[in-house]
Amino acid sequence: TDLPPAPTAEKEAQQETVPETAPETEQSTVRFAIFDWDQPTYESLIDAFEEENPDVKVQVVSANEVLELGAWIALDIPDDASRRLASAADVISLGGSRQDVRDGLIRDLTPFMDADASFQPDDFYPNALETHQWDGGTWALPYAVNYQLIFFSKDAFDEAAEPYPETGWGWDDFAAKANALTVSEGGDVSRWGFVPAGPKDRLLIESQVGLVIDDSTDPPAPRLDEAEVIDTVRWYADLFLKDQVAPYFEPPEEEPEGPSLPEEQVLIDKGQAAMWRDTDVLWWYRNQQANVGAVPFPVDSPDAQTTPVTTQSLAMSAGTQQPDAAWRFLDFVSRQTAGSLVGGVQSLPARRSTAETGGFWDDADAELAEALRYAIDHSFAPRYIPGHDAFSDALGAI
Repeated sequence: TDLPPAPTAEKEAQQETVPETAPETEQSTVRFAIFDWDQPTYESLIDAFEEENPDVKVQVVSANEVLELGAWIALDIPDDASRRLASAADVISLGGSRQDVRDGLIRDLTPFMDADASFQPDDFYPNALETHQWDGGTWALPYAVNYQLIFFSKDAFDEAAEPYPETGWGWDDFAAKANALTVSEGGDVSRWGFVPAGPKDRLLIESQVGLVIDDSTDPPAPRLDEAEVIDTVRWYADLFLKDQVAPYFEPPEEEPEGPSLPEEQVLIDKGQAAMWRDTDVLWWYRNQQANVGAVPFPVDSPDAQTTPVTTQSLAMSAGTQQPDAAWRFLDFVSRQTAGSLVGGVQSLPARRSTAETGGFWDDADAELAEALRYAIDHSFAPRYIPGHDAFSDALGAI
């Protein structure tokens, strides 16, 4: 696909005021780039927005076509994905990283927020809006938040006569329970105390020490020689090597043909995991499989921020010719409830007011709601940057 040149923008000018643009036509068109599998999530939201804003038409742009992607199972996002999407659309569902901002691809939303008297930053849950704020700008607007939780098999805990983990438990509790729940005989493990998401899973480390690579600097600054990081990496490695409560699988030498489940996932599905981490929206699915509980990540102090939170967010292209209409759409979506990719299960809205008025807490399972409320107040926002690949490779080597 021949794409127009990538947009550029002067960040300093953006932060002072909303740049003047040519008057918008009687009906503005906002091009909205989303992946094909996401379209059902947005269809009703787009209809509702257009009904409420008859002067704006939302035109869906297939991100799959723009990025020349094949089947989503074999998804391979190109390195220049944000540039392509920002060139093809006004609003995009991928982008807003520090590199995107440095490249001038994303528009600062701060002037729109400041000019909107109804916009209340405190309405967003902790680390939702802040995740997208740095260098004096706001580079995306979240509409949903998802939390990684520690899921556990209640049947496994009952069999071992081990008390269930509870909100506020500590990392020593986590390690002790992983040891108590591991079952082995003759060197063969029939149940693992903890099954990670993979051999290079760094979240249990970063949830304790924060981001192992500081991406607020250019270039990013690794923290790998700090004593706290070293000690926590050793603690993590001990789960595999010393205590042997977590499984390690050699990565395949070749990419498998067709879809396949990671071996860690197979263990969970077969009931051979006492604890593992999963995203909150999979609660309903796991409870269809087995008798499962969920708790936030452990904490070692009342104010510890350990539970990973990610956002579903939208960003505005720096090259949009319809900034006001694009902002209206962004703000509208951030005030709605949206289903997840999994069976239409609703994610927690990023705004407190939307979660309350939309009935999220009324409909949520009581156990899951307790875990989420604690996670909200003890969350941190992990981020991916290329340097994490080297760190993850080092974990795999250890």
